[in-house]
Amino acid sequence: MGAEFEKQVSVIMGVYNQWNREALQKAVKSILNQTLTDFEFIIYDDGSDPEVAGYIRELEKLDERIVLIGKEENHGLAFSLNMCIGAAKGKYIARMDADDIALPERLQVQYDFMEQHKEYAWCGCNTRLFDENGVWGERKMPELPSDKDYLPFSPFIHPTVMYRRKLFEKNEGYHVSPETLRCEDYEIFMRLQHSAIPVCVPGGQAVFSETQISLPDQRGKTPLPEF
Repeated sequence: MGAEFEKQVSVIMGVYNQWNREALQKAVKSILNQTLTDFEFIIYDDGSDPEVAGYIRELEKLDERIVLIGKEENHGLAFSLNMCIGAAKGKYIARMDADDIALPERLQVQYDFMEQHKEYAWCGCNTRLFDENGVWGERKMPELPSDKDYLPFSPFIHPTVMYRRKLFEKNEGYHVSPETLRCEDYEIFMRLQHSAIPVCVPGGQAVFSETQISLPDQRGKTPLPEF
């Protein structure tokens, strides 16, 4: 790693009142168990309730690569992610959410792809969908999204994205506004795709993305990985 960047990857995650402590632990451990090891994991506590803030602070004890930052006031996910980006020391910035699970090779697959394909400014990947009963499906995204792919919904699943750090030296980060609340990802993807080329890594089912959908027949579901 050159002197310009201290880490290969900075993983960023904003957390606000994630009451499901087990889900949070699994999300964090899935990053700590990545095959790519040269990363920092920046977790921003966005003014969580004192009880939640307490066990978020305990996460620092799990691994020295965890960097915990935050404020006592709640400012929203866009603000949280911008604070993480500002603190990041990695060549790439990878998103993660507090209720998702990254498969062990997620960071390595995306890092290698971006190193080999300098033409792309950020990448995402496909996902397997799970609920409390296991994996129930998958979501495949367009490999090279066109303008029309942005019209019905975002062609990228936010917690699967990895950006080049330099992208934020030339572009504003997440837009902090009531208008973009809960659609921060859609806004930034729509804005950046006009000046930078994104891609969905082929075949990269690198993340288990949690969903609240429950099917009546749970037979044949794939169990979740243990962390």
